[in-house]
Amino acid sequence: MDHNCAVCGRPQQLVDGAQPNLNEAPTDGAVMICWRCNGISLWDGASHGRTRLPTSEELTEIMADPDVRAALQISTTSSTPSEAVRRINRAP
Repeated sequence: MDHNCAVCGRPQQLVDGAQPNLNEAPTDGAVMICWRCNGISLWDGASHGRTRLPTSEELTEIMADPDVRAALQISTTSSTPSEAVRRINRAP
């Protein structure tokens, strides 16, 4: 399943190793990190499977999550999306 980044518009392929079936849509409100711009968007199933920008309140809550901060850090220092997923899945 593909989607476009709500920040930069780049088509993104879902590569989250935690997603049980990549042919199914993520859960509403799932945090999406763009591989290209590292922008944060949220999956919005109500809008027919698109991503949307988080509100300022949502972004504050998202960035307070240490797992999201770690995933962003790993994403910016990995050479490929697959490498980032492997590193995130190994993170404590």
